Amino acid sequence: VPIFQSLSSRRFAASVLLVQILGLGMWQADALLPFLRTNAQCSWKNIVSDGRWWAMITPHFCHREIDHLVTNLGIMLVPSFLLQGLLPWWRATALCVIAALGSSAGSLAYVYLRFGPTEARSSGFS
Repeated sequence: VPIFQSLSSRRFAASVLLVQILGLGMWQADALLPFLRTNAQCSWKNIVSDGRWWAMITPHFCHREIDHLVTNLGIMLVPSFLLQGLLPWWRATALCVIAALGSSAGSLAYVYLRFGPTEARSSGFS
């Protein structure tokens, strides 16, 4: 008996797995490290200062270590399995993107509240 009952749920799970594995593989190539540090890391500099809004989503698909990848995939498997009968694949994708954006926004808010951006301090806003 397959874990994911419908073909669309299986395709969704396989697509997420493929993207995650490709993201892990990209971090293993030294030539890609400068590109990944500026485009696949959720940081104040990348997102706010340099305007790379996509860096709020890409880190969730590019993991550096295998244990981090396996943990995230395991955690993602449970809600995906439980919601497969309730959500079509496109809503599951939307839920993943919204969760990624929320996580990144929370991370940026924490950094701002805890440390304050250097741009705001130097501009006299703090």
